[in-house]
Amino acid sequence: SSIIRSLEENVESIYHRKFEPDPKSNLFISDSVIHSACVLGQSTNASAICTLTGTGYSAFAISRQRPKANIYKFSRKRDLLNKLSLLWGVRGLYYERHKSTDETITDIEMLLKEKKYLSPGELFITLASIPIEDRQRVNMMKISVAS
Repeated sequence: SSIIRSLEENVESIYHRKFEPDPKSNLFISDSVIHSACVLGQSTNASAICTLTGTGYSAFAISRQRPKANIYKFSRKRDLLNKLSLLWGVRGLYYERHKSTDETITDIEMLLKEKKYLSPGELFITLASIPIEDRQRVNMMKISVAS
């Protein structure tokens, strides 16, 4: 009961863990973009951080940072969606279209609003790889206001 009471009194302490990217890692660029998205999400009070991923790495890396924002992972791999739904705050959504980055971000916004996960006026951050059709590691971040 003392553990529960302590957590309830310090609920904010479970959020916003800071894992600094390792400059020697081959994932440094991707990790830096992900870290920056989590910091930006905190400072802007963003409602969501969204990522398109084929391996699940970006969803895992976002989850590890424990943002207060909801984490939405988009993938065409249904088995991966199920696995990643076990991560802290991650909700997986099926998405298989191959469009430009701008069209994909618009699609993501529409899907989130259809499911009532995002409301007009809320901020959301999208992480992706550019060019999107290459399906590489995250190297791009965009913050948007839902219309």
